[in-house]
Amino acid sequence: MYIQVKAETSVQIPLWLADTLSKRGMVSIEAPDFLTKKFEQNFLADPVAMNLRNCCPLFYELGQRIAELYGDAGMTSMLLKGLAARYKEIIVRSTVWRSNTHAPFVSKLAALEYQRELFRMNK
Repeated sequence: MYIQVKAETSVQIPLWLADTLSKRGMVSIEAPDFLTKKFEQNFLADPVAMNLRNCCPLFYELGQRIAELYGDAGMTSMLLKGLAARYKEIIVRSTVWRSNTHAPFVSKLAALEYQRELFRMNK
């Protein structure tokens, strides 16, 4: 079954498919809402406060892939600055670990920050 999609219609598709279709000139890729300039300003103002898990569990991975597709060094810089600030907070919090007081912070971590056990390994 095929579905006709009108020109200029926005749809969400996996990034690998969007990349392939973009290379063929069939679609244009728009950054997700969590990678807009407004988000970037808020993120850089206080990277630690942002709940990246709600934005996208693979926030850094997806952000870097999109930055590569756009050739956007500014986005890469924003991701690195935010990650550095958040890693610093992870180290600080993990050295003063007390019971479950860090649960709200841990719940905001993206997969890269948590799955690599950066927070848990420093307890």
